[in-house]
Amino acid sequence: MKNDKAQDMLSDIRKFRRNQIILTIVTTFVNVVIVAGIITYYRLKEQGFCGYMFLDNEEMGKKAASCFFTYRMSKANADAGIMAMKAAGYGTNAFSYISRFNGEVYLLTGLVVILTLMFFAEIMNCIFTGRKTVLVNAEEIIEENYRLKKTIENEQRYNEKQYRKMQDFIENIAHQIKTPLAVIAMKLDLLKGWITEVPVENTLHYEKMVDVCSLNTFKIKKFIKKLLDISRIEAGKVIFADDEVEVDSLVLESINSSIVNLDKVTTSFNDSGLNIFADEGWLVESLVNIIDNCGEYIKNKDDGRIYINVETEKDRSLCRITISDNGKGLSVEDFNNIFNRFETGSEAGEFRYGIGLNLSKLIIESHNGRIRAGNSERYGGAEFTVELPVYALKRKIQ
Repeated sequence: MKNDKAQDMLSDIRKFRRNQIILTIVTTFVNVVIVAGIITYYRLKEQGFCGYMFLDNEEMGKKAASCFFTYRMSKANADAGIMAMKAAGYGTNAFSYISRFNGEVYLLTGLVVILTLMFFAEIMNCIFTGRKTVLVNAEEIIEENYRLKKTIENEQRYNEKQYRKMQDFIENIAHQIKTPLAVIAMKLDLLKGWITEVPVENTLHYEKMVDVCSLNTFKIKKFIKKLLDISRIEAGKVIFADDEVEVDSLVLESINSSIVNLDKVTTSFNDSGLNIFADEGWLVESLVNIIDNCGEYIKNKDDGRIYINVETEKDRSLCRITISDNGKGLSVEDFNNIFNRFETGSEAGEFRYGIGLNLSKLIIESHNGRIRAGNSERYGGAEFTVELPVYALKRKIQ
């Protein structure tokens, strides 16, 4: 329905413009014809006057012809013309009588009437053409846009309110889970100690079961922590520090904190000793998530490796950390969705719910940086590029 109104309005606007163009062309043509007619009329009048004088008195006719080429229109000549009419006995209004006698005044009146009618025709055309369609449709569309704007604003406020409720709900649920989970973890440790101390048949089997339960308990705790971190950052409850951090140490700490085998990681520092101003703890967590994610893509490869390269721009205004692997790589769909919450790639392991990279993105963007995903041309696997500002103005003066 709205599209039909818009199309009708566009059609009416086109008709309005077409009518205006046609009316302008016609008006211009009529004005040109009138001006040309007036010029032609007075030229013929001068020609007839000169001919009349020549036929009545040849010498006077020649003199009149010469006068047409030599005299100039001036107030003195106009006053002299009135004096001549008075001397001839016709009075001061003789020229007005001549215009009526020759019919010129009626012709000019007709021309003025024509021009006046055309002027009013243009005004009426501007006022009434499309008035009931274009203006009405435009007003309806404006009103509809206003209603939609109000609706969107109300929905936005509602969504923000619901989002805050959801954030609070997630935090409450996470906190509620943490307490019994801590008890379960403690009991599992006690159970493992009890199995080793008390003679039980098939001890190794029970120890393995307890280890599996403990590992999954740890994964749940880690998942809940990330979920809480995301919720706190998005709610604006996290205040990031701006400490001076050495990038080399930041990367090495991230590698040591990850679950990836250190022998599978190769580092390259092209700008050693570079410092940035950031919250070291949060940045370490973001890099650990990226490194662990790459580790998932190479865990089934005997020759799987992760490559970390640190470099800066020529002006040292931007620090770039590139984390690559030689795994299977990312699909086009992964490029678009890998940083979305609860999105997992095709190589994701068990209990990976796609919040690690989302958390990394939030942390890096909170440091006014950016992260992008792609495939490494050199190594063939996935590649994550983290760019962080150095903030040269904050550097200490040596």
